Amino acid sequence: MQAKHKPLFPLAVGNYWIYTDSKHPDKPDTVRITMERMIGTDTAFTDNHGMTLTEKNDSVFTYDETELQARYKELLYFPAQKETQFSRLVGGDLLFSVTACRIDGPYKVNGKEYFDCYKFTTPHYDEKYVVIISRGIGIIETEESGIKRSLKEYKVE
Repeated sequence: MQAKHKPLFPLAVGNYWIYTDSKHPDKPDTVRITMERMIGTDTAFTDNHGMTLTEKNDSVFTYDETELQARYKELLYFPAQKETQFSRLVGGDLLFSVTACRIDGPYKVNGKEYFDCYKFTTPHYDEKYVVIISRGIGIIETEESGIKRSLKEYKVE
């Protein structure tokens, strides 16, 4: 019997992730998938912060709009087996370079080890934005402007 494939980023209504950040560790933030809908031929999921995502062929996409409200699908994450660079178009007119790579071995967050992890780094002006994803769990850590946001608890199906 073949093991069930774990999606890179598990999307299902009811899934949630609770994060704490280094600036306000006593104020956790919950991200919860609240809605499922069709956008074109894609099954898309929206969270309580208004972010809409879909996963196809092990890649995670979001939907963005130009100033003229033209909607387009934008690649966010994929399981890069070696260091890979790709571009993200934000708002229809800003292009950012992203470096994606697989993390060898476990990645530790809040004393817990996560496996099958991927790192996405986006230089943003004079800073960088880093996202760490663990396959089957989702985002386990982000860092922006020196503030780390770390996974504290989660429930995924």
